[in-house]
Amino acid sequence: VLIEGLTALDPDDALGVMRSPPGFWSWLVSKDFVRSEVDSDVLLLENFVRGEGYLDARVALQRLDWSEDRSEVAVTMLVEQGPRYTVRSMRFEGVSALTEVELRAVAKVAEGSPWRRPDVARTIRAFRDLYGKHGYVDAEIEPRELYDENEPVLDVVWKVTEGKQKSIRDVIVRGNTNTKDEVIRRYLTVEPGQIVDTSELAWSEDLLVSLDFFTDFGGTPQVRVDTSPTPDPEKVDVVVDVNDEQSGQISFLVGAGSDRGLFAGASLDKRNFDITKVPTSFSTALVEFFGTGEAFHGGGQRLYLNVVPGTETTDLDLTFRDPCLDSSDRTPWGLTTSLYDRTREFSEY
Repeated sequence: VLIEGLTALDPDDALGVMRSPPGFWSWLVSKDFVRSEVDSDVLLLENFVRGEGYLDARVALQRLDWSEDRSEVAVTMLVEQGPRYTVRSMRFEGVSALTEVELRAVAKVAEGSPWRRPDVARTIRAFRDLYGKHGYVDAEIEPRELYDENEPVLDVVWKVTEGKQKSIRDVIVRGNTNTKDEVIRRYLTVEPGQIVDTSELAWSEDLLVSLDFFTDFGGTPQVRVDTSPTPDPEKVDVVVDVNDEQSGQISFLVGAGSDRGLFAGASLDKRNFDITKVPTSFSTALVEFFGTGEAFHGGGQRLYLNVVPGTETTDLDLTFRDPCLDSSDRTPWGLTTSLYDRTREFSEY
């Protein structure tokens, strides 16, 4: 796929948004010519060029050059770029809770910069994040573009609908079937009565994800921290949704080494362990531990057991960790205890 007339942008970036160009492995698996993909690429390429600020750009399929046996084809696109539009002025409407100086400081576009669509999207996101840090979680930002009839410039008016500042009425935890509420709440950096700060909501979500307690069977994090409206227009609830699946791994190994001899063993790494949550009966212990999660699960602790006996070496490791001995303490103490044993037989020196 060839692109003619595109001089101000990197052709590789343009090819990256299209569907018909052959990929890296095309020399091995080939790439079929599909006319509908080529027609779609005309629109995709035009949208890309206009998104980079060339608002008058036009793209057309110039020609298809077939090989003699018609087994291969070279596709040539023709681009008429036109001028690149820049921002002549920028002002705000509806701003009262923040200052224009604060908004301009986080904007990705400014006077004199190209009017690029990716920068516009980043600016809107930055404005919403800034308002979200001050409790305006419903703030809406919309750019209005005023074009000059004679020059490739535009004036931008950012129309802002701030809404009401929100405070937190309650923090609700859902989906923790077997995990204690206190285990989740200790990692939340928000609490009732505070002004909503969306950056703290994101930070709390990241903390819960980093625990690796709440995932699906494929290992994808299943945690979401968001707000939910209440009857009071100035208050919201913070809702924490988690997927309380099992968070443990058991593995087996068999091996041999020139200095270790033969060895075999198993290791158990149980995250979100609860030493106080014993099985209901001995017969159901394995099911409740590995299946339903009712036994030894949900306390936020960690248990690691590694047993590897061998003909010349034997390893035994047991580690228990409780990061929070007193959940009522604002700055709690944790405890980590490790037991280990190493045995090695030397036949001779």
